[in-house]
Amino acid sequence: MLRSMFTAISALNLHQNYLDVVANNLANANTTGFKASRVLFHDQFSQLMNPGASPSS
Repeated sequence: MLRSMFTAISALNLHQNYLDVVANNLANANTTGFKASRVLFHDQFSQLMNPGASPSS
């Protein structure tokens, strides 16, 4: 049961990150020179599995 709770919490955290990025993109849509961000599941999963590693480009 603990593992399923951890999985659910991880999924909620990833979804929250996605919503944060979408909100930021919408808030800055009319800002001159703004470049929209994207959330990639692979990058998020890698950070979850290796929290001490630096993000890949």
